[in-house]
Amino acid sequence: MNSPNSKRAIVAVIGLGRVGLPLATLLALRGFNVVGYDVDQNRIHKLVNGDPGFYERDLEPLLHEATRSGRVSFTSDGNLLRTVDVPIITIGTPWNEQSMKPDLSQLDAAVDTLGAVLKKEAVVILKSTVAPGTTEKRVVTRLEALSKFALGKDFGIAFSPERMIEGQAVSDYENLPKIIGASDDRSFEVASKVLGALGGRVLRVSSPRAAEMVKMLDNYNRDGSIALINQFALICMQASLDVLEVINAAKFHYPRNQGLLIPGGGVGGSCLNKDPWILSHFAQEHGVQAPLISTFRSVNSNMPGQVVALTERMLARFGLSKPKLVVAGLAFKSGTDDIRYSPGITVAKRLLAQNHEVTVSDPYVRLISNTELNTAPIPNIIEASTGSNVVIFMSDHDEYRSLDLKLLRERMGSPAGLVDARHVINPKQALSIGFDFEGIGRPREAYA
Repeated sequence: MNSPNSKRAIVAVIGLGRVGLPLATLLALRGFNVVGYDVDQNRIHKLVNGDPGFYERDLEPLLHEATRSGRVSFTSDGNLLRTVDVPIITIGTPWNEQSMKPDLSQLDAAVDTLGAVLKKEAVVILKSTVAPGTTEKRVVTRLEALSKFALGKDFGIAFSPERMIEGQAVSDYENLPKIIGASDDRSFEVASKVLGALGGRVLRVSSPRAAEMVKMLDNYNRDGSIALINQFALICMQASLDVLEVINAAKFHYPRNQGLLIPGGGVGGSCLNKDPWILSHFAQEHGVQAPLISTFRSVNSNMPGQVVALTERMLARFGLSKPKLVVAGLAFKSGTDDIRYSPGITVAKRLLAQNHEVTVSDPYVRLISNTELNTAPIPNIIEASTGSNVVIFMSDHDEYRSLDLKLLRERMGSPAGLVDARHVINPKQALSIGFDFEGIGRPREAYA
């Protein structure tokens, strides 16, 4: 196989979603010849025409640059993977809420497509989130059966967990360390040269299984940390305390508390809503009780209900017969248009179910599918809020942090209030302008 260091090796990225497309783009810009493969022909058509199909900060101009370089091509023809030296699999592994098991059907299909055309001496890199042992047992077994090759003799394999955050995928790929667990020294060397070319340090762990578990710990830790601070925020509210004041004081020159997060109105996105369950399922299969995982999930899943309760509390003070509400922020986090498991959509649906008049707004989300909202968001928050009584902030977009609150108050009706589930509003400023205010962990009484 040609040395990846020489940039003559052909790399494939299998799965061109929010993980795979930035990876394919950046590898092409680093000088590799890249084949982008996806079974979605509509996605391929968009990519050929320079459209990423989703919003990711800085990605679109980089995609255009990579395409103009001639080093990246896009296809839905699996036969074009025959010449690939380093296939990288970035297929989604969703959680099946009916069977309460991970759904590996998309991953299996991708592995089967690759296995039928696998090039001898190729090194396969898996980045899809899976339970420990999946790479060595499930993926390798399917590849060997279809290719008639033997691991170690005819091909190699490595696992490298995906750790980038939507909205900053480009910078994360370029700066975060690359954790790699490989089947042998050669596979590690190849994976290290390809993934290491993106930037960031490379750390080898003992096996693909260890690298898979790193990803499990990443999201187990984050989900637990969010649950801890969300529950603490609810307790602060009962004490009429501002949770951010308490957090900042607890962190003040005290190293042990520097990892404290900020509470919010719910956890969105695909990772934290499925990966802890994948770990839980693995634990149960091996006879390990892991009650903390379900506790974390329960706390975080209940947060949109807390936002609705705060909204109803404010509306009770207003006493309006038909208040107008705006849910600002449908993307689950700043700088993205991803609405998977969106807390904002959950809140909007619950308020609609209570027969409230609800408008939705987001500067990045253009279309809403697979929901009951059946409406297009208004991009501009000032326009969306004209004549409204309550604006509920459910995303931490930069546009909300820099919002002209005086102008917003002028455009809204009376009475007017803000419910802040993502800490993008200064409560004291809002109250001084004439808004009523409620926030997660920041009750109105804390500023009386």
